[in-house]
Amino acid sequence: SFNYIRDVLVSASGVLMVADTGYHSIRKISGTSITTVAGILGSSGHVNGAKLGAKFNQPYQLAADSSGNIYIADNQEFAGHGDHKARLLRVVMKDKKPVKVETVVTGMIAANAVEAYKDRIYVTETTLKAGQTPHVSGVYGFDIAELKGDKPLAIKLDGADEHLIVKLTTTADDWCKGIGANGLAITPDGMMYVCNFGTAEILGGQLCSEGKLDGPLKVVAKGTKENGM
Repeated sequence: SFNYIRDVLVSASGVLMVADTGYHSIRKISGTSITTVAGILGSSGHVNGAKLGAKFNQPYQLAADSSGNIYIADNQEFAGHGDHKARLLRVVMKDKKPVKVETVVTGMIAANAVEAYKDRIYVTETTLKAGQTPHVSGVYGFDIAELKGDKPLAIKLDGADEHLIVKLTTTADDWCKGIGANGLAITPDGMMYVCNFGTAEILGGQLCSEGKLDGPLKVVAKGTKENGM
């Protein structure tokens, strides 16, 4: 069984994975079989380790690169870790089987969504600086070649890192005022869509060949508090 699935991923090699957020683990589905491939089922934490030795807290979303490796946005914020404990993790796969789990980026407050596009990995950071008003969030872009398991990339804090490709501002008068960049999707032709949860907006922009946005994000859809996102 599962406990609050946040994301489902089918990798290029055909592996079906789910982020079992409530059980703090990554699960693999094969026919009627469900196995835990990363994390300790039902046990949260902030521990690097090989496969079942690693501990996450609220792994949110998954993405797969062209080699079949799985990337995990390990949120951590709901553990009370508003102190830059969130990470980008990678499950190294070989022959459709997990070999190890490694931390490749550290220093985020609330990693949320993750997407792979060409040779880059993109991650939404729901909070760039804790306690800032108005609330500011953003999206990071990393070259896969610079992501090293033996030397995780430590980002500069509070939105000062050069990997940050866009910032979003959330202005709201209710509990949503503290939530920013949330969901993320990228089309095959490089159109990026980002959800700003607090403002109930979907914003879009085109990625250029360097992996950056070729202009400001524009609102493409907007909801209301009455009808939701």
